[in-house]
Amino acid sequence: MKRAFTLIELLVVIAIIAILAAILFPVFAKAKEAAKKTAALSNVKQNAVAVMMYTTDYDGSFPMVAYMADGNGTIPGTGTQVLSVFDAVIPYTKNKDIYLSPGDPKAIYWSDNPQTTTSILGSLSGGAWKSFADIRYASFAPNFRLFEDTAVMAPFGAQHPVRNEGGLPDPVNTTMFYDARYNKAGVVNPDAPVGSPYRVPALPFSRFNVPGVGRYSDTFVVNFADGHAKAYNKKANINVTAPEAGVLTPVYFFPYDLNGIPDVVAELNP
Repeated sequence: MKRAFTLIELLVVIAIIAILAAILFPVFAKAKEAAKKTAALSNVKQNAVAVMMYTTDYDGSFPMVAYMADGNGTIPGTGTQVLSVFDAVIPYTKNKDIYLSPGDPKAIYWSDNPQTTTSILGSLSGGAWKSFADIRYASFAPNFRLFEDTAVMAPFGAQHPVRNEGGLPDPVNTTMFYDARYNKAGVVNPDAPVGSPYRVPALPFSRFNVPGVGRYSDTFVVNFADGHAKAYNKKANINVTAPEAGVLTPVYFFPYDLNGIPDVVAELNP
């Protein structure tokens, strides 16, 4: 004689399954986030090695954030190519995927194919700015004070020479690349305090448009000028200072501001 489950027995089994699911699903989610963070750390570590190979070949000089690869070097015309720091180190990586994080692979639309001002290289001249090596997306932003943005959006007379390894007093604490997301001009960044230029960026392409962001359970990854990479909680910080208008000022403010060079420059160039 076959015996069927009673309603109470079925409900007990369903309750047990529900309890197990409630316990295990968060564990699986955390494991997935941890795997993404590990992959992102691996990518920024490889990127750090590529930058160090670049500086070895160029007498210790770091590449710029971006400059015009053709045109007159200041304001480009339609179709002007822009050679960014990503384009500069691609010969050493041979892999565009290391610029991406599995947590948000399209966080920064680096290439300007649709010719709009929504990208990091927004059509400021009315035409499209094209990545020299066709770098379309990135998940990590560069430290604009290390990779000087000398030839894009710099006011006349305010251009600065590229940085050199010899000019870094504290390479261990000098950031290079970090988890970031593109923030359009005029759009509020909730991670930045009111009054900060990171809160509502005014231009389509500046360091204020690519603030750091907590990506994996409120942590983000960073690599440094000495080649190491590390994950930080978005509420942490690196306690280093640099001159700012003659006053020693904290260089970094996690998670949004990772631009600056300890003991050299906090935010603005002198």
